[in-house]
Amino acid sequence: GENLFRVTRDLLLGRVRSGMLHDLSQPLNVISMANGNMGYIVDQIDMGDDDRKELQDRITRVAHHTQNAATILSLFRWFGRDASDNVAQLTVRSALDRAIAATRSNVRHHDVAVEVVGNGLDYPLPSRHGSLEIISVAGLLCAFSSFIETDGVKKRGKVSIEASLTPARIEISIMCMDDL
Repeated sequence: GENLFRVTRDLLLGRVRSGMLHDLSQPLNVISMANGNMGYIVDQIDMGDDDRKELQDRITRVAHHTQNAATILSLFRWFGRDASDNVAQLTVRSALDRAIAATRSNVRHHDVAVEVVGNGLDYPLPSRHGSLEIISVAGLLCAFSSFIETDGVKKRGKVSIEASLTPARIEISIMCMDDL
């Protein structure tokens, strides 16, 4: 059990090492701080409204992209592990959200919408969080592949992930629906 999940996690992540993630997060922090300083400077110097707005728009864009990059780094850092920056937030929903995010980068969900529903989403899951992430990634990769025809044409559709809480367990189902 545990060895299978560790091997699978390593394969899915391409054996990304935590040191590499740290090396990536440091320049990202520097960019984020410099961007914040730039925002302060732009607010202090004398310039025309159009120039100020253009610079503020760029600062907002850099902030947006650095936040997205930080989110991706956090996903890689904790993916497939029963740990997080905030263990209290490890729920069925957070495991499914991480699985969706992990598949988005390389599968590019294209015209396939993804919805997450069910009465089991807020169930706390600190001890099996990583296992559910890995299993969900495998299920999602299979689901997304069902929207690709044999000739490579991609179909529109929706993947619905439902987490149902029963008295004995949580059941996760992944359903694919074509757009007709």
